[in-house]
Amino acid sequence: MGEPFVGRRAELHYLHDRVSRPGMHVLVLGPRGIGKTALVHTYLQQCPREHDVATLMGLAPMWSPDALLPLLAQQLGIQSAGLSPAECQHELLKHVGTKRSLIALDGLDEAPRQRWGDMMRTITDLLRSSTAANVILTSRTHPGERSLLRNCATIALPG
Repeated sequence: MGEPFVGRRAELHYLHDRVSRPGMHVLVLGPRGIGKTALVHTYLQQCPREHDVATLMGLAPMWSPDALLPLLAQQLGIQSAGLSPAECQHELLKHVGTKRSLIALDGLDEAPRQRWGDMMRTITDLLRSSTAANVILTSRTHPGERSLLRNCATIALPG
């Protein structure tokens, strides 16, 4: 890896402590450019192989759950071609419910506001079904969704 990752050892340790527990999730908060994505990317490169599958996806191009779910399924090695959105969601939820998957979704706050409710429901369903999986979310703002925060720790990076 090019330059060493500096100054976030405590956050890396905290992140590892949380996502090494099945079903525990982490929300990484902080202003633009503070290092949220770099923290998660570094963790994914350095993390012990406790998970069957690990993936990092940017949410910026995802404008709806119908766009997010097939791409996420593909990243996790699930055959989703030809499946309806409901079938894809079913296969994805079944997968994360049985495998040790680590799913990092970057830029939660970048989903368009008019699609925010749909995106939050999809992510909340994913979190609720993932007793064996871990989800890491990054965002500049707190989503304010109480149901999302069940089993979800927060790392707030100072600006």
